Amino acid sequence: MVEASKVTQELKEIIDNLNNKNAIEILAEVFCIFEERITILDNSEKQMIMDLLNRVNKFLLENIKQEYKIYLVSKPNFIYADDIKNTKNLYEIFTEVVMNSLLLHTKSELATKQKVRENKNLTSFVCNGIFRAKDSEFSPKMIKCIGLLLEENEIKDFLNFVIKMDHKVQHITQEDEKENGEDKSIFTCNFLNHLNLLFTYLMCKRKELYTKIENIVLKEKRYFKSILIKNMCQLDIEKAVKITRDYNFDVFVSLFEKRPFLAAECCKKFNKGDFLIPRKSFLDLLVVHDTWFAPEIKNLCFLEESELLWLCDKSDLFLFEFFNNKAGSFYEYCKILATKGEERIIQMISDNVAHPNMIDLIKYISYTIKLSGNLKQFVIDTFLDKKEYFNFLLPFLSFETANLYLESNYQKEHTFKAFLRRHILGDFLIELHKYSSEDAVNNLLKDSIKSGKFGTNDYIFLIKYLETSECEYKYRTISLLAKNKSLKSVCSNFCLKYPGCIKDENFVESLLELSDPDAFLGISMIDLYELYNDNKKIKMMINTFLKNKNCNTYFKELNKLINKSKK
Repeated sequence: MVEASKVTQELKEIIDNLNNKNAIEILAEVFCIFEERITILDNSEKQMIMDLLNRVNKFLLENIKQEYKIYLVSKPNFIYADDIKNTKNLYEIFTEVVMNSLLLHTKSELATKQKVRENKNLTSFVCNGIFRAKDSEFSPKMIKCIGLLLEENEIKDFLNFVIKMDHKVQHITQEDEKENGEDKSIFTCNFLNHLNLLFTYLMCKRKELYTKIENIVLKEKRYFKSILIKNMCQLDIEKAVKITRDYNFDVFVSLFEKRPFLAAECCKKFNKGDFLIPRKSFLDLLVVHDTWFAPEIKNLCFLEESELLWLCDKSDLFLFEFFNNKAGSFYEYCKILATKGEERIIQMISDNVAHPNMIDLIKYISYTIKLSGNLKQFVIDTFLDKKEYFNFLLPFLSFETANLYLESNYQKEHTFKAFLRRHILGDFLIELHKYSSEDAVNNLLKDSIKSGKFGTNDYIFLIKYLETSECEYKYRTISLLAKNKSLKSVCSNFCLKYPGCIKDENFVESLLELSDPDAFLGISMIDLYELYNDNKKIKMMINTFLKNKNCNTYFKELNKLINKSKK
């Protein structure tokens, strides 16, 4: 036991030198300080120690690796001075007896004592004591006991003891805890959770013995157990790979708990074929241990993409990591996603709306999954206001919604391709002219001409449609189509039959583009005269017509009107 005043002083000294020492050294000092019970007179001493400890722990949390945080002291063992008489439990008494015996006697002297000789050896004596101390706090003294006592001929007995102890811990049920008062968490903390300390001690102080333990664990399958391998501080990974099979692969994976970087290394071994495990069985194991392997999806090499897609089908974690890392074809991926059901797809999209790969996911969902019902409505509600998603959603929008968003979301060529998914090729040109956005429709018409997907007859049918259509920008379409030589006569005939207002710039532009006298014949003489006077280009064009000997009589009448006005 140690007095509170001494602990307080030591903590203050540590705080004064926080920045001058290695964080691991400080952790070790704190661990040693609180190894024993602290005697306090009142709660004020307890509060003082806790305040100082919290300051130190805050520093340690920020400066030590995750694997060392289990050694942080959060609940010191306090005892009031008035209660000291009845403090020692059986475990403490046992520990002190062993330590005192080691200090006062040599091992040979101890071995002559009858009670010790009844046990096979001193190590067994200590281990049996630990095994029975189910309700006590862990003490590093016992680690040191075994570290000092363990001999080469006792290694397997000791390993058997650890395996037996771990087996019992793993099979303590809730009923056992209630009936027998066995608390699994306390029982585990007594020894197994600090087994890595023992191996670290042996590697540092008794290197040869540690090497022999390592060789036994990596050569004999009965000792190739998770409780041993995951706590060993130094390990030959190549040997571990050689002993690993499909039935004990979980043992190898247990290494990742304290060495997560080995997951990537394991993937490299899989890619090279180093594991003596059939490929199909290994894929099954990747699914079982997807917590570790799904994040390494980019480090896994597959013979065919179908293997990767199979993993995505069997594991939700692989399904997400494929999306997260864009690990392959999203087109094939979305086929797998489609089998997961509407609710699962909605949940995945909802959880990753801001993900940079979401735009590609929605793109391929629009190609591979028939959007309907709740899924369709969710996708539209979530992404319609984002311009980059519009073209992928266009095939699924109502006419009213598409008409509302078209003007502000048009993208050259991309929107045209989206429209071809919305309308069949034969109907596209006509359906296009039902939208109210003049600029967007004109741009889409340019895209259609550039694409080469439509022939002369398709545009002739469009012009026939415009004859009876109430489309307000029909002459803008005519002016664009008039650039095509094969359509000039049809466009000219349209202007003749359905002349527009001379104030309509698109109609005037059509006349200029056609440069055909017949296109002017549908305009009233008064309007033609006004147009002649108001538009210099039209004036020059008509004057050119008048110079022709075969000039239409309609233009001759216009010429008379022009000359009369000059007088």
